[in-house]
Amino acid sequence: MVQGEWAKALSKLERVSEVARTGSVHYMRAAAVPVTAYIRARVGESKEALHRVREGEELLPRVIASGMLFNLGSAFRDLSLACLLHDEMGMPFWLEQTEEVMRRLDT
Repeated sequence: MVQGEWAKALSKLERVSEVARTGSVHYMRAAAVPVTAYIRARVGESKEALHRVREGEELLPRVIASGMLFNLGSAFRDLSLACLLHDEMGMPFWLEQTEEVMRRLDT
């Protein structure tokens, strides 16, 4: 993707996140926030990417606890990629959450 396309995608996804945030639609936010974290990291907006990663860290466990196991693989992938693009973002959260999701899917 070229730089302008990343910006266009980010604009649309941020809008989805904002609508979901206002309407308290957690599963929609949990789907949109990880993608915005990855895109922001990709275009070099580390501070905002980190903010979105932290938001995802708060959202995903709530969504998992509520039993909404939507496309979590994509969410974990996008947050992980955002972390990998910037070394200062730790990843222990992902290992713990992945184990929990796998346990729930097996039951």
